[in-house]
Amino acid sequence: MCQAQALVEGVRGEPWFALAHLPDPAKSNRWRLQMDFDVVPVLRRLRILAVMISPRLLARAAPLLSQLAAGQRPGRFEHL
Repeated sequence: MCQAQALVEGVRGEPWFALAHLPDPAKSNRWRLQMDFDVVPVLRRLRILAVMISPRLLARAAPLLSQLAAGQRPGRFEHL
C-alpha cells in the first residue's frame, strides 16, 4: 500500500470524507497529478493581472467587500 493510499484509508471513516471527493490512489495515478500540480509556472506566463485570494482572507474580507458592493465607503481594514 502506498503512503497516499494509507493516508486516505486512515480518514475514510471520518464524517466529512464523502464530501471531500478524494481520489482513490489504488484505482488511478491521476491523484498524483492533482496533488502535485504547481500553479506558479502557469501564473508566471499570464500577461494580465491576476489576484489570488485565499479562502481565509476572503472570509475576513467579506464585510469590507459587502460594504463596497453596497456602494458604501468602507471603514478601516488593517485587520486583513
